[in-house]
Amino acid sequence: MAPNNAFQSNDQPQEVIHGEITRVRFKSEGTGWSVADVRMKDGTSVNVVGILSGVDEGDSVEITGIWKRHPKYGPQFEAASCVRMVPKTISGILAFLSSGFIKGIGREIAGRLVTKFGIHTLDIIDESPERLLEVQGIGEKRVQQIISCWKEHQAIREVMIFLQGHGITPGTATRIYRKYGSQAINVVKENPYRLATEVWGVGFLTADAIAQKLGFELTSPARIDAGILFAFAQAADDGHMYLPRTEALARSRKLLSVSDELIEGGIDVALEAGRLLALNTPNVALYRPSAYEDEIEAAKKIRAIMSTFRSLKTGSFEKELELAQANLSIDLAPGQIQALRLAYCEKIAVITGGPGTGKTTILRTLLRMVSRYSSRIMLAAPTGRAAKRMSEVCDFPASTVHRLLEIDPETWEFNRNADSPLKCDMLILDEASMLDASMLHSVLDALPLSASLVLVGDVDQLPSVACGDVLNSTINSGVVPVARLTDIYRQAGGAQSMIVANAHMINRGVYPHVLENGYNGDFGFFVNEDPELALEKILDLVTNEIPALAGFDPINDIQVLAPMKKGTLGVHRINKELQKRLNPDGREIPGGHGLRENDKIICLKNYHAEEIYNGDIGVIIAHDEEEHAVLIAFGDRVVSYDYNELDQLGLAYATTVHKSQGSEMKCVVIALANEHFIMLQRSICYTAATRGKKLVCIVGTKKALATAVRTSTTRKRHSLLAQMLRNTAANVPVAAPAVWESDNSNHALG
Repeated sequence: MAPNNAFQSNDQPQEVIHGEITRVRFKSEGTGWSVADVRMKDGTSVNVVGILSGVDEGDSVEITGIWKRHPKYGPQFEAASCVRMVPKTISGILAFLSSGFIKGIGREIAGRLVTKFGIHTLDIIDESPERLLEVQGIGEKRVQQIISCWKEHQAIREVMIFLQGHGITPGTATRIYRKYGSQAINVVKENPYRLATEVWGVGFLTADAIAQKLGFELTSPARIDAGILFAFAQAADDGHMYLPRTEALARSRKLLSVSDELIEGGIDVALEAGRLLALNTPNVALYRPSAYEDEIEAAKKIRAIMSTFRSLKTGSFEKELELAQANLSIDLAPGQIQALRLAYCEKIAVITGGPGTGKTTILRTLLRMVSRYSSRIMLAAPTGRAAKRMSEVCDFPASTVHRLLEIDPETWEFNRNADSPLKCDMLILDEASMLDASMLHSVLDALPLSASLVLVGDVDQLPSVACGDVLNSTINSGVVPVARLTDIYRQAGGAQSMIVANAHMINRGVYPHVLENGYNGDFGFFVNEDPELALEKILDLVTNEIPALAGFDPINDIQVLAPMKKGTLGVHRINKELQKRLNPDGREIPGGHGLRENDKIICLKNYHAEEIYNGDIGVIIAHDEEEHAVLIAFGDRVVSYDYNELDQLGLAYATTVHKSQGSEMKCVVIALANEHFIMLQRSICYTAATRGKKLVCIVGTKKALATAVRTSTTRKRHSLLAQMLRNTAANVPVAAPAVWESDNSNHALG
């Protein structure tokens, strides 16, 4: 029990309590902050609040924290850290081992172990693991697996105690341990800011919180440097390749809350050390070295390819066009023929246009024409879903860019590069609006100078998730030949597709042809001013109305899209509600962040070893508590994830519009409400509407739809690719970063 004077001061030293979690009253999935009842050894119950990640009801725990008195709920123990302890009772041992915490032991094996060894089970595992062979179903291989996991559990316990007090989840703590091993705590204590750049899942804010508790000053050089570089990382997440110095200062000031003088000095130090580079543009452009290299090298390579004779020798365009049209039984329009001519004759060409403008028809015709002269034609797209669709519609093998460049899953480096180029005469890249600057640089680096390159995409869609403005910059440079398709040719079922018609109206800033609370052909619109009622309509559309109307499967054929993650009509809330309705009986995965078997999930981080990438969608088909493995089907491929990697996955009944890029679904249901006002932009509405092949439904308000349609301004991305392309075309040197003159000294950056 708390001492009588435990509530008199907020400055009392931390205490440690031990007990068993009997009830979790509240738990935030996002932060792990919880309210729980803990039964102490003397049988009394304590109300505990704080971050209790990685533990659940029935767990024996050691909690470090302080006593406080809540004005409404009375005495509470505020947890700074909470660690699962080795239990001392038979029932506790059985629950501990059945949880899947030790790889190699699941519910069935746990029962056999406890039956055999009773209260001494954990002592046997710790001191005499060879005796585990006495239990049916346990062989040498499993014993070694259990020993290895038990030792890691013992070693990581100290790291867990240290890190969980700073809000770090067990999965992230495990990655920190695996990154630094026994030196994890020393590394964190010496420079916690390393976590922000070296460990996935830890950002600057988390690292900074740890640093503050460790006594780092707000003005420490390590903090200033880390904050400035994190400001550039945030800018990259917003799509920017560089920052004007004034904006870099403003972003860093907001993040660090220190004087401009300290930040200016920190920027100068980063420039001197080569962590930043400066270009003499009107506002002084500050680049991270890798970002600068991506843009300047891409510009150089594009110019080099355009000035080199191509290896692909073809016949007369007119003759080949006639043969291809006859073979495909098509008759191309003049605009399509002009686009095809560019792709057929130029070393590099861009074909851009909205849905129904004939991009696919042009590609199929182009492939028919050039494949008569070369077998070294390659097709690729940024994502697996886009590559699969490209292969299907073109009837020609296509791959992801990562597979095309033969990524090494260990080093994350591409095996295809300037030293080992692609063996191709022509490369066609689809969904080029999704290309980021780094991806473009890597593709161009591996492309032979003699090859031709065709970029195909819709420049009016959202730009790439990663930084850069590749397609738009390439078009605006005026250097690369561009064909912009505007006429609509595709029709659905012999009748005008309202999806196509409305998408083009939205793109022109015109309110689409919709029927309130009904369907206009293959385009539905349902008005609900109340967000809760709109949510209910979305749930009913997905689970009842659309499956009954069109026979679509709610999980495989229907995708809900929303502009934002938070809010009543945000991705997080919609996902939770759809999970309840579509997968109510799915078996919960221990420590799986609320994931269940049969859930539809999305990958949040590249998994190069299995060629699964950020944005790929799959379904959880099984999980093995003994092996700590979750099996996920991505199309016809099954991939295994370890329990500690589950924070790299999220529910995908609903996704953001950004995450839907490069994919098409039979049906999309779009949440578009007033609460999304920050993200109500034409490009988002247009991109969402063009994801549906058979049916598109918008649920929300007329005001939100009208706002999105008329709001054409999108946040400009800082990129100098177009200027670099023009400068290299005019032989203006832009390769070397300029000299930045500060108030104190000159820093020559090579």
